[in-house]
Amino acid sequence: MGPLIASLRTTSQSVEQAVAQAQAVLGNTNDLVSRNSPLRVNLEDSLRNLSLASRSMRGFAETLERSPNALLLGK
Repeated sequence: MGPLIASLRTTSQSVEQAVAQAQAVLGNTNDLVSRNSPLRVNLEDSLRNLSLASRSMRGFAETLERSPNALLLGK
């Protein structure tokens, strides 16, 4: 379970970094994209979904760390 947990943590951190970078890019393009444009709405939705996925992966990794058999038992 150790390598799986480490991999999940690394992936979670990478996703968080990607979200932060994407948010910075989005902030820099505010002048180019209007507040209600479809592109901006889609980008914001995507960033929100990535952030939620990252948190879920982190929670999953923490659950596996506390209880490695959770993967087999479904808890």
